[in-house]
Amino acid sequence: MKSKAFNSLVKSWVSQGDKETLNTIKYSSFNKGSSFLKKVPSLGDNSPDWSNIIGDPPSNAGSTTLQELKTVQNYSNKSTDKKFKEEILRADRDMDSLFLDVIGSDSFSKYEEQIIKTFYGYLEPVIINLKWKFDRPRPYQLGELLGIPIQHITTKTHHTPAYPSGHAAYGAMMARILSYTRPEKTQEFHSVQNQIGIARVMQGVHYPSDNFASIFLVETLWKFFNNNVLND
Repeated sequence: MKSKAFNSLVKSWVSQGDKETLNTIKYSSFNKGSSFLKKVPSLGDNSPDWSNIIGDPPSNAGSTTLQELKTVQNYSNKSTDKKFKEEILRADRDMDSLFLDVIGSDSFSKYEEQIIKTFYGYLEPVIINLKWKFDRPRPYQLGELLGIPIQHITTKTHHTPAYPSGHAAYGAMMARILSYTRPEKTQEFHSVQNQIGIARVMQGVHYPSDNFASIFLVETLWKFFNNNVLND
């Protein structure tokens, strides 16, 4: 972690209204070590350019981020409630179980597992690479600098940049795969997708726009995958 002197210096910039400086703050500004990138497997000819599907996240100093921070603050205040905390931690650690509850089984079919393995093998490095491309600070990091303290639950899953959300992407992926194999439960699968995204906001580790970007990204990639890989 960066020193207290670093945080004090940035806070002084913020108090002086230095928006340009605030916009240079990244996730990596708070954390030692460098980014790491992963090789993205090919989906074949004419596959989408994953690096340009989503745009830049809202700027640190903009009104959108300010409003999002207040939203995260309000939602994360609920995380002290035992019931909410249990759901937050379940979404953090075991997203599959939420979808299996809808199916009413303790496992996915072999065909579903094959699709999940193939598509996630492509999606996971895309998410990692985009996180480090944008290097967006987590809400609790930026909130501290802006005087909007955010209570967050510390786990092992939020030690990379915020945008786009990996959990929201996984939830969106699972909702689409399972809606493909079990279309009669599409609405329920998408409800779980939304539940996962809300849990990440309540945990204090994601802005709503992190989730929206992930859903749009997965929707775009899934359409190509569905049309050109599954139905090839």
